[in-house]
Amino acid sequence: SFFFKQKTAYEILSGLVGSEMCIRDRNKQIITYGNDSYGAISGRDIAAATIALYEVVKADYLLPRINQTAYLAVGLAKRGVPVILPPGGHAIYIDINKMFPNKKWDDFMGVGLAAEMLRKYGVRGCELGYMAWELDKYVDKHGKMPERMPPNLVRFAIPSNVYHKEHMDYVI
Repeated sequence: SFFFKQKTAYEILSGLVGSEMCIRDRNKQIITYGNDSYGAISGRDIAAATIALYEVVKADYLLPRINQTAYLAVGLAKRGVPVILPPGGHAIYIDINKMFPNKKWDDFMGVGLAAEMLRKYGVRGCELGYMAWELDKYVDKHGKMPERMPPNLVRFAIPSNVYHKEHMDYVI
């Protein structure tokens, strides 16, 4: 059997334009785009990610974030929104089946809620329900519903260091 080494664009280029240019370009690639041997992430981005990983586990970073998420979740729950409690530290999740109990699964109400929240209020959410799980494709393929239904949620993520209490009050 034969084994072929997959060539990178730079290896292919070296035969065409000369090795000196290829080495120079390779150094530029590592600085700006990263080395393909470690996922093409630049050294600057790896350093930033490393610092971030140390920072995000510190209590002085986590507690305000967790409290902000809890404030939003509890505020919505008090107003009858079926939020999954206790909330996590970065997002709230709305149970679509509880919010729209009389709708059929293939109405994809989570998609509708996410779209309407963005269109009407400028609040961005992400459907993590039957559309994301491709439940319609499962039913088409197997001719029946799965024995265990996937969750039907909409997630509203709260980016760190971006929003304040006034933003949460607007959503509530």
